[in-house]
Amino acid sequence: MDLAGVHLWGSSVGAIDGWKSPVLLVHGDDDRNVAFQQTTGLVQLLRARNVEYELIVFPNDTHESMLHSRWLYTLDRMEKFIDKNLGGGRRRIDSVQLPNPNAQLPKH
Repeated sequence: MDLAGVHLWGSSVGAIDGWKSPVLLVHGDDDRNVAFQQTTGLVQLLRARNVEYELIVFPNDTHESMLHSRWLYTLDRMEKFIDKNLGGGRRRIDSVQLPNPNAQLPKH
């Protein structure tokens, strides 16, 4: 990875040798805030250190996706990544019972 232009004190690359936990990377390849080459460089560094990673690349997308479907996809992948890597020991809530908005409030 070419480190020219990368501020190591404010970059994850500065601490890469201490990374042990799996990493989920999400990047739009038309990102104008963070060069896509920084993510591909980070992937190379992770591979060289045998750090597990997953990579999601959104073609023709920016730093923050403009498509709702991509947000939903990313959130789903994040949930699966966390469940896979943290053991999924939490209780999943599939539905929430909301109070009836027309119910009478108790009188005091």
